Amino acid sequence: MKEDRDTLDKIQMLLRAKGFVATEIEPGTERSPDLFVTGNGRKFLVEVKTRIGEVRPTVATEGGVEVIASRVERTNPYQNIVRDAVNQLKQPSNPAVDHRLVWIDIDSQDKTFDGLQFKFSLYGLKLGVPNPSGKTRPVFFCDFSDFHRFRNILAGVIISSGDNIEAHYNPLYPHLSNLQASGILTGWSTFGESIYSLEKSGEVFIADFDIDRADQEGVSKALAKKYGSDFMFLMPMSRIGVRSWV
Repeated sequence: MKEDRDTLDKIQMLLRAKGFVATEIEPGTERSPDLFVTGNGRKFLVEVKTRIGEVRPTVATEGGVEVIASRVERTNPYQNIVRDAVNQLKQPSNPAVDHRLVWIDIDSQDKTFDGLQFKFSLYGLKLGVPNPSGKTRPVFFCDFSDFHRFRNILAGVIISSGDNIEAHYNPLYPHLSNLQASGILTGWSTFGESIYSLEKSGEVFIADFDIDRADQEGVSKALAKKYGSDFMFLMPMSRIGVRSWV
């Protein structure tokens, strides 16, 4: 089903302002993405999804940082929306393009919460607890990262809510430098390029190896070996703080 007229018009206007031409794709026998975009010598497919959220969950303030008391499960409605969009982007009847993007427009009672849930689903966060004692850190790309799962298809995700627009590059996408050079995501708040610098500074662990996502013990052992620990415990992130790097 095509997204509403106002959302598509807004996105086409934003892309035109960057010098890109966005044409709506007529629905065929298969589920097609919404937009075919050209510009700067490149072609793109963009699938648009609108998220209308439910009532805001309970929140608390801890040290001046808003903490959301909500657990991100391995399977969640946010991840399902991204998976559905990717399935539309990879239909064999789609035109050949250089890059595929998902645009999520949030129109809900709590845009901040819904935006965060999408981002934690994209990056696949869990909490890594090294043994013996060491600094507990978030783990990126572990267990249920959409960016890891769709790294060869999904170039990036744009999340918009009102006038706020965030562009998230997929840092595992093999053609990332070409996407960045296209300019289609520049000018918006961009994320996804600094994750490895965060690893270097000791703020995060990164599970960026190929291993069965369901093999929790295998992932834990591989992380432990990578970071010189006897073992690495992985826990769900049940308390999600608002941080600058997401």
